[in-house]
Amino acid sequence: MVFFATIAGTATFGTLQAEAANHFLLLLIGFVSISAAVLAGLQTFFGYAEMAEKHKTAAGKYGRLRRKFEQELVLAPSKAADILKSLRPEWDKLDENSPNISEAVYQKSAQRAHEKAAAIFS
Repeated sequence: MVFFATIAGTATFGTLQAEAANHFLLLLIGFVSISAAVLAGLQTFFGYAEMAEKHKTAAGKYGRLRRKFEQELVLAPSKAADILKSLRPEWDKLDENSPNISEAVYQKSAQRAHEKAAAIFS
C-alpha cells in the first residue's frame, strides 16, 4: 500500500514539473521516494520496533531480578546458593517469556562481560 502511494505521489510530482526540472533530478527524487517506502515497509514487516520494545522490557525484568539477588546476597552472603535456588523459578519464567538473541550477539556480549570482569578483578 505504501509502495503504491509513493508511486502515485512521485508521478504527480513528476507531471507537475516535467518541463521545468532536470529529468535526472526527477528520477533521483522518484528513486529516493520509492526506496524510502520500500524500506519503511520492510521495517514494518520485520517488526524491529516491537522487537526492540520486547528486549527493553526483558532487560528491565532481568535488572530487577539481579537487584533482588544482590539485595538478598548482602543480607545473607553465606546463603548465595539458597538464594539462587529460590530465585530459579522466576529466572526460568523470565527466560521463557523473553525474546531470543542470536548466537553471535550472545558471544559478543559474553566476551565483553569477561573483559570487564577481568579488568575489575585484576
